[in-house]
Amino acid sequence: MAYCRWGADGSAVYVYDSAYGGTTCCGCLLDNGDIVVNDPLYGTHAEMIEHLRLHQKHGHHVPEYVFTELANSPDHPLEVSDL
Repeated sequence: MAYCRWGADGSAVYVYDSAYGGTTCCGCLLDNGDIVVNDPLYGTHAEMIEHLRLHQKHGHHVPEYVFTELANSPDHPLEVSDL
């Protein structure tokens, strides 16, 4: 399930539940120092919300409804054995 897509309502992020569990920030615009993680995967929606707040701090638009949907949806558990 996609929570938002690039350009929808001005969104600078594309966030969806991965088929393998967890939630992905596809083509993430943030970097972690020298390491760029293009599609970070988070095990809980709370972790994704924290990640998206970081996007906002960097000036990336994230529609507010995304936070509501993530907070009100059950986590999509990571299935590490399926990777």
